[in-house]
Amino acid sequence: IKKKKELIAPYLNIAKIYESLNDFERAEIYYNKAIDISHRKNSILLDASQFYKKIDRNKCEQVLVEAVRKEQDNLNALILIGDFYYEIKDYFSCINFLLKADQINKKIFQVKFLLGFCFLEIGNTIQSKKYFNECLLLNKNSIEVYQNLIYLNYIHGNKESANQLIHEAFKL
Repeated sequence: IKKKKELIAPYLNIAKIYESLNDFERAEIYYNKAIDISHRKNSILLDASQFYKKIDRNKCEQVLVEAVRKEQDNLNALILIGDFYYEIKDYFSCINFLLKADQINKKIFQVKFLLGFCFLEIGNTIQSKKYFNECLLLNKNSIEVYQNLIYLNYIHGNKESANQLIHEAFKL
């Protein structure tokens, strides 16, 4: 840092060291320096957002929203902000960002999985079932997907489909 103050990596590394030592006050200082030096570069914002997720949810949200505004088609930013909103149970915001991510890349299991849960949480079981079925197309080895599809088929009165899914799940 003394030789080249414009390098971002040393600030991030020091921030992560302080974070690992649970010295969040010093870690925040170095994350902020890295953000400032990088001119608020998206990758640095996303890195810092994961730190802020632990200590300050409001700051985490601010940083994630800024990252998404800067690059509206940044898949990683959309997934991270979707994850963030899922964790704080803001399912409508989560759905909003994850649907954008799904438009960019339709083959991301995590996106479809969270969409399935969000739609289930807001009571839209048809959309939930749709996304869990899409999950199954991407990964036939997820017991959690089978569990949710079994439940959704039963509540929709599709007991035959649910029983078939039970047999598939038991094979795993």
